[in-house]
Amino acid sequence: MNDYLHYGVPLILAVFVYYKIKHHRIRAHLGVLLIPLGFIVLWGLPHLATDVDVDFFALGAVTLGANLYFSRERFQVDET
Repeated sequence: MNDYLHYGVPLILAVFVYYKIKHHRIRAHLGVLLIPLGFIVLWGLPHLATDVDVDFFALGAVTLGANLYFSRERFQVDET
């Protein structure tokens, strides 16, 4: 049961962030922030926290950051 929570909670949080943040600047800035944060966690944290599986969280942060950045104009209204 603990594994389901370990993978389910970040997935639900990522889906919530992806659909609720609609302003294109916030999506772009959060995406640019999450990509290097994921790589820092991927390379730096396993040496400090040996009991926690951080690979899933780091790859999820990089993936969510890239999705937020590349879909930043998804909810933008055309003003033409």
